[in-house]
Amino acid sequence: MIYKHFKKIDIWTLIVIIPLLIVGLNFAFFGKRYFTDGNTFLQASVVTGMLGIVTWQIQTLVAIYLRKRFGGAMRTTRRVIFALIFFILLTTAIVTLIFLGYGTTHFLGFSMNKEAYFGALIVAFIANLTGVALNEGLSGSDIVKSSELEAERLKRESLQTQLHSLQQQINPHFLFNSLNSLSSLIGNNAEEAEKFVAEMSKVYRYVLRSKDTAFTDLATELRFTESYFHLLKTRFGDKVNIKVSVEESRMNYLLPPLTLQLLIENSVKHNAVVKENPLLIEIFTSGENDNLLTVRNNILARRSKMPSNKLGLKNIDRRYKLMKLPSITVEKTNDHFSVTLPLVRPDLFELGN
Repeated sequence: MIYKHFKKIDIWTLIVIIPLLIVGLNFAFFGKRYFTDGNTFLQASVVTGMLGIVTWQIQTLVAIYLRKRFGGAMRTTRRVIFALIFFILLTTAIVTLIFLGYGTTHFLGFSMNKEAYFGALIVAFIANLTGVALNEGLSGSDIVKSSELEAERLKRESLQTQLHSLQQQINPHFLFNSLNSLSSLIGNNAEEAEKFVAEMSKVYRYVLRSKDTAFTDLATELRFTESYFHLLKTRFGDKVNIKVSVEESRMNYLLPPLTLQLLIENSVKHNAVVKENPLLIEIFTSGENDNLLTVRNNILARRSKMPSNKLGLKNIDRRYKLMKLPSITVEKTNDHFSVTLPLVRPDLFELGN
């Protein structure tokens, strides 16, 4: 039915304009008697009220058509002009009908006169101006709200696209190194090769699943880190070690997935990995009162420096900013390089959002 297209603005027009028409028209026709005589007030209000509701329904259908035909803020003037022309013509016809009906039937003792007729037309004109102004005002407010919601939706979609793009940038170049390690294991240690493949499958299962996830809990991220570090240990042996010290109360806190993998990969990439002085990567929380996770490694200068565009750190920092989280903190001393990550309370976000 057409009534399903009625909006809140149409209901408000009914609430405001119909009483104005009822009172204004009957005061123009009957003068003070309309307010002082109960019978006149009741009967005249019923007649004009019924005609007013019919008029409102017709005008509303026209308003709906005009909103569709001339929608948007850029076509407001045209919409208002057409609405006023139609509404004034319609209410003039209704006023004339009431005037002639009252006069020919001598309804409640009414006698036709020019003053009453033109007074009623003025009331109808004012009611139409008020109705169009109310309609456009509320409609404009709805358009603004709709535009704001649409802008917010597009912004969220844009942020989600950017986030997904950043997640896609995670460079799994360790895949090739891992395959080389696996190749050597197959010939020398079949049992270890089997374990390696199992951990490697866990790593890539997590990587694939995480591309559609904004957050993961710290416990899950650490389990992934164990599998990833197993690949590194197979490749580097005792040249690289990891130490994890995280409060149990922080295990259900959230962070962007693959964050720890990026930081560990960054540590291995930019430091010498030698047996005499192993690379130690530490992952620890900062205490019960601070929702912070730090990843720190000792600095072991390489003979030949790897070119660095800091893409990994930029990726992590950008993801935090896109999700409106506090920024990460990067510190470098003569001995250590550390990155501190804010952990997100689990009651603030749902996993997968």
